[in-house]
Amino acid sequence: YSTASFSQKIGGNVNISMTPSSGTNYFYCWVDWNQDGDFTDTGETIWATTSYTANYSGVIPIPAGQAVGEYRVRFANSWSGTITSCGPAASGSYVDVKLQVTLPPVPTLAATKTDVLCHGGTGSATAVVTDGLAPFTYSWSPSGGTAATSTGLVAGTYTVTVIDAANRTATANVTINE
Repeated sequence: YSTASFSQKIGGNVNISMTPSSGTNYFYCWVDWNQDGDFTDTGETIWATTSYTANYSGVIPIPAGQAVGEYRVRFANSWSGTITSCGPAASGSYVDVKLQVTLPPVPTLAATKTDVLCHGGTGSATAVVTDGLAPFTYSWSPSGGTAATSTGLVAGTYTVTVIDAANRTATANVTINE
């Protein structure tokens, strides 16, 4: 590895631009997602250009189900045709860097509502999650179910709790008025 590194949260994208010092090149990027020491597994070739170009901009998408951890990324360019991920390339160069995959920020939660319109009627409330790691589970109390939107709510105060896939929680209160 070189000492270079970068990080991105699960489900995010890393934007990369590659420009050689001169000429036109083929450009490549591989990520060892399963950490088995090679770049030959399905999904590990992120890009491989098929013609010469003066520069290349691409994206490394971090898969939604990827584990938190450190991964090896290999970038390469070739000024004399195609190359493989394992090299060497007499007419190209490689650099390995570290990608730190992180969790998104802890979820935050707000609730929107529709108040009771007529005496004896019901309202509804919806949990709005920001950040966190999907999928989410919801729980409304003292009643209201386990969906993001709770309907049939009589006037009163309700608490919604959300738990993300990393088992982190957030809560919000909402008052349904009549």
